[in-house]
Amino acid sequence: MQIGATVKFHKVGIRYGADKEVLHDISLSLEPGSFSFVTGVSGAGKSTLLKLLYMAERPSYGDIYILGQSLVETNREELIKLRRRVGIVFQNFRLLNHLTAAENVALPLRLAGASASQVKDYVLELLDWVGLREQTDKMPSSLSGGQQQRVALARAIVTRPSLLLADEPTGNIDDQNAEKIMYLLAELNKIGTTVIVASHRKDLCLDTNINRLLIDSGRLKFLNKSSSQR
Repeated sequence: MQIGATVKFHKVGIRYGADKEVLHDISLSLEPGSFSFVTGVSGAGKSTLLKLLYMAERPSYGDIYILGQSLVETNREELIKLRRRVGIVFQNFRLLNHLTAAENVALPLRLAGASASQVKDYVLELLDWVGLREQTDKMPSSLSGGQQQRVALARAIVTRPSLLLADEPTGNIDDQNAEKIMYLLAELNKIGTTVIVASHRKDLCLDTNINRLLIDSGRLKFLNKSSSQR
């Protein structure tokens, strides 16, 4: 089944064991090239929504379509291929401490079998784009929190994903670096990448043209008309 939206949820819910549903009866449709900002208090279900999107969790009911593919109907091998088209930025960076900044960014390309020359040129280009060209040989432990998060962003987009997910990407950095990260995400969106940011910080969502969504008590609410619920 072909779905025009980059992301489509159809009456999706998820619960863990006999516990209350973390997310309940969620339906939404996000168009290619859109920028969506998902907010809600801590524990509302934002991270769970992102886990469903990057295929770390499966829904208890309903169906999810990512880039036109049903996650319920897609087999394990196809899911692996689909994951390569989705980039993820985590709050806690998840950099490998024994690798330099450049080596961390290069890792997804090396795993995909890219040539050494392709890896070097593109990694340097990306580190320059996030403002870290002079930090290529630094270890994560010698970088500030904001610098580590920008390395993590470069790593997430090095494979040129169609969809980029960011789970509390500004949670462990100061306000100045938070603004830099949001600016870089907006610039990435301008060249066509679909971006979804989950954050408890409403102050970071100042652009009225993006999709603004709220998770409240496991339900998804649409705060503006740019988002669609179907």
